[in-house]
Amino acid sequence: WMILECFKAETGILFDSERPTLIGLDPATLYPSVIPRPPAVSVGSSVIPTGQTSLAITKDNFPISMSSPLKASIEEPPIGTEEEEELRDALSLIYDQHNISKS
Repeated sequence: WMILECFKAETGILFDSERPTLIGLDPATLYPSVIPRPPAVSVGSSVIPTGQTSLAITKDNFPISMSSPLKASIEEPPIGTEEEEELRDALSLIYDQHNISKS
């Protein structure tokens, strides 16, 4: 939303034309004038995740050999449209670090 606001305010900040698509923005809707956003995506049957799982982690369902080094592969989920990303963000869990800060 911040990049969208930069275009609305006509700040003159230059952006790489391919980068907005990586965060779900269509450059054609931003310049030369910002096109009004479509309506928000309906929640439909989506549910708010609780962060709880019913799967117990055991050797049977978590078969990793500790003798070999672990290699993590992070796969980026598809962004989709700005509206779809907003819906995923609204339905995601809140991890507010201010609540657990000890300082």
